[in-house]
Formats: sequence, C-alpha cells, structure tokens
Amino acid sequence: MKMWSKAGHAVVSVNEWVGRIGWGFVIILMSLGLYDVIMRYLFNRPSQWIYLILQMAMVALTALAGGYALQLKSFIRMDVIYSHFSPRSKAIADIITFIFILLTCVILIWKGAQQTLTSIATNEYTPTSVRLPVYPTKALIPLGSFLVLTVAVQKLISDIRTVFHKGTGRAESQENNFNPGNLWK
Repeated sequence: MKMWSKAGHAVVSVNEWVGRIGWGFVIILMSLGLYDVIMRYLFNRPSQWIYLILQMAMVALTALAGGYALQLKSFIRMDVIYSHFSPRSKAIADIITFIFILLTCVILIWKGAQQTLTSIATNEYTPTSVRLPVYPTKALIPLGSFLVLTVAVQKLISDIRTVFHKGTGRAESQENNFNPGNLWK
C-alpha cells in the first residue's frame, strides 16, 4: 500500500508542478502578445519570431494543462442529467466515460510519439525565417496525454471505491471531495 500511496502523491506532485509551468506559459504568452502589438502598431516594426513562439507556447500550454485541469475538476461538464445522480450513479457514469478518456489518451500518446520520432528523424524545423526545431513541441502532446491519463486512472480508482463502498459514508465523501493525493491510501 505504501508504494501505491507514493505513486499517487507523485502523480499529484508532477501534475501540480506542470500546472505551475503552464501558468508561466500564460504570462509568457500575454507578455509576448503585448510586445508584438506594441511593436506592430506603435512602432510599425512587426516581429518575425513572436507569432511562431506564441504558437509553440500555446501548444505547450494546451498539452500540459490537461492533467492539471482534470486534477482540479476544471473541465466543462454537462450537468443537466449528471447533477441529479447519486454519488454512486455519478461514479458509475464516470467509470463508463473513462473508456473514452482512455481511448483518446492512448491514441494521442501513440500517434504523438510517432510524430515526435518522425520529427526527430527528419530533423524537422519550422519553415520560417526563424528556424526552430519542431520536435520539442510535438513531444509535449504525448507527455500531456500521459499526464491526463494518470489523473484519469486516479479518478477511476476513486470511482471504483465509491461504487463498492456504498453505505460506509466513505464513498460519498470521496466522490464529493475528489482529492487525488488521498486515493492511494
């Protein structure tokens, strides 16, 4: 059990750390965007590299923020029907939808890794005057998908516990206060 607890805390810590890096990307994106607007419209000197950097940073932010957002329950959810379910029914619905998360993440990891390896093998660079390697950005897609998958597996474990601990009081509190760090105890 101690190993499971350490693994759970590692997943939470890694996603928290990556989420904080994502906040840094937001600040970088805003700063570069502001700089580009000022240079373009006030000084009539548009940059050739900022748009490319903004694209790469946006891909990085999108890829890396998924696990952090899932961990904080920040994804948009259609609660029209779901909100009327009991905690156990919500857990069963989440277990069923885990299949879709699993399929999506596995495909993104598999195809993303293929694209990254192809990018490395062909020495792919951006086709602009500012030549930057493309593989680091492509590598973030399978990495981000893996982070989403780790949090989804933690949520699956919580949902399975909720389904099978019905009536103990433990399950309802776990479902309503999903804390990934406590799943492996």
